[in-house]
Amino acid sequence: MTATSAKALCLHGALLWAITSWSGVLMVLDGPNPKLLLVAHQKGFLHSFSLLGFGSALYMGCFPKITPKRANLCFWLMAGAAWVSFVFDTNAAFINSALPLAAEKTGATADPDGLKATFVKLSAMAMGVGGSILLSGMDLALLMGKSSDKKKN
Repeated sequence: MTATSAKALCLHGALLWAITSWSGVLMVLDGPNPKLLLVAHQKGFLHSFSLLGFGSALYMGCFPKITPKRANLCFWLMAGAAWVSFVFDTNAAFINSALPLAAEKTGATADPDGLKATFVKLSAMAMGVGGSILLSGMDLALLMGKSSDKKKN
C-alpha cells in the first residue's frame, strides 16, 4: 500500500515539474514582478524534485518502517504543500507582495502576516513535517550501504 503513496508522490512531482516548466512563460507578461516569478519558478522545480526523490525512495523501500497510513499522510502533506506553495508564490509575483527578505531583494511590498505569507509558511512546514515522517521510517543500515533486510537473493 505504501507503493500507492510513492507513485502518487512521483506523479505529482512530474506534474508539478511540467507545469513549473511552462510557468516560465509568465515572465514575458507586463505587470508581475519578474524576480518573484523567478522565485516561484525555482521553488516549483525544487518541490517537484523533492516529491520525485521522496516518492522514489519510498517506492524503493528506503523507509521500511512507514505504515501505509503514515505514507498516505506524508503524500498529502508534501504534495499538497508543494502545490499550495507554487500557487501562492506565483500569486505573490502578480500582487507584488512577499516575505520581508524577498521583498527587500525584489522590490516588492513586505507582507509577513498576510494570507499569502501564511500559506507559504504553512506549506514549508508541511513539506518539512512530511519529509521528517518519512525519514523517521528509514532503514539506517542503508546509510552505510548495508541493509537490515534478512532476505537472500
